[in-house]
Amino acid sequence: MGPGDSPFQGGVFFLNIHFPSDYPFKPPKVSFTTRIYHPNVNSNGSICLDILNAQWSPALTISKGPSPPVPSPVCSGPVPCALARAWPAA
Repeated sequence: MGPGDSPFQGGVFFLNIHFPSDYPFKPPKVSFTTRIYHPNVNSNGSICLDILNAQWSPALTISKGPSPPVPSPVCSGPVPCALARAWPAA
């Protein structure tokens, strides 16, 4: 469910999670199968977050990851740049 007090409130979103053979030493690949309009999600549904890439740690698990999967825009490395520029500043 989308978090309260957000544009995604009440929404239902589906994810695809692929665990590599060397998990938990490598992060899972997480993508939305539900179309979503967000600066850290590209048109294929792939999520661009440090915690799912360079900042991954074997101490993390899917259950310890961000909840919701993309809680708020992280505009230091957005996927669709035009969307990041249009996203309201917090």
